[in-house]
Amino acid sequence: MFLCITKECHKRYRFWIPDVATMINKAAPDFCSVYVISRGKAQSIRPAARHTDSSTRAPSPVSSTRRSSDEHSENGSRRLRNDGGESRRRPRNTESSTAIDRLKQEVNQTMSMYNEACKEAISAQKMVNELQQQKHGEIDRFGQARQAEEAALALVEMEKVKCRAAIEAAEKAQKIAEKETQRRRYAEQRAKKEAEEKKRALNALSNNDDRYRRYVIEEIEEATNKFSGSRKIGEGGYGPVYKGS
Repeated sequence: MFLCITKECHKRYRFWIPDVATMINKAAPDFCSVYVISRGKAQSIRPAARHTDSSTRAPSPVSSTRRSSDEHSENGSRRLRNDGGESRRRPRNTESSTAIDRLKQEVNQTMSMYNEACKEAISAQKMVNELQQQKHGEIDRFGQARQAEEAALALVEMEKVKCRAAIEAAEKAQKIAEKETQRRRYAEQRAKKEAEEKKRALNALSNNDDRYRRYVIEEIEEATNKFSGSRKIGEGGYGPVYKGS
């Protein structure tokens, strides 16, 4: 007796038979020689413990008659069993056919439910895609609005900087104008004061010395022939000197 363990056999029986070779060695009769071959190599060899008797004995007539009677009785019992089995199989066949019809109906119902579920899943997927598109659109619009807001804020900051610079320039100009105004006021006050002092000095001179007469401009123009060059006699500290008539 030869036993060949292939790769497929090992994959098939490895989950429920721990060792096929050991099981075969135990189950094989002792008059058989067992050769275990795995992957093209002989793993183990168990020779036969005894040899079978090759001589055959002639059957006796008594035993032959008994065998014939036993065979007739067995044939009759087999026929009865077959008849009874056929009678029993008929209701089983009807029950199996009804069960098959019921299973078919259930399968059809399940398939219809599955188709409905597939349609609902497809519609739900479409809705999800539409919502995702809307979401992406909202995100894009939000990004654009954010960029516009940032640009507006940057422009506002630039305008603030310009406004601060203008305010500082205006303040500087105002300070310069105030200084110039103060300087002019001071100069005017000084000139006015000097004029008043000069006037007081002239008045004091005219009031103190009776030898000098005060002339008006018309009298001077008439005496000098309107400041004619022929009347000019020289230059003084206060201007040209004319001779009156």
